[in-house]
Amino acid sequence: MTASIQFVLSEFSKLGVGILIALFHKQIAEFILIYERAFVVQCRQRGLMVPDLLTTQVACNVYFTLGIFTAGYQMFRIWSLIH
Repeated sequence: MTASIQFVLSEFSKLGVGILIALFHKQIAEFILIYERAFVVQCRQRGLMVPDLLTTQVACNVYFTLGIFTAGYQMFRIWSLIH
């Protein structure tokens, strides 16, 4: 495989990751929040004051925005490589 084909495949893979993040933003947010809650509890038990967690809705919005931004940026990169 030539280097240019590998480069194009990597760009399309990044586009796919962005789309998958946008599609599964709710599941990703819930999964991450479970571990963040456990981390916050552990910190507070040891006397370290940490800020409150994001709500589930805000976390979903953050991951959706991240996915859309990543996909949009990759579409722009692919378009700019073609033209």
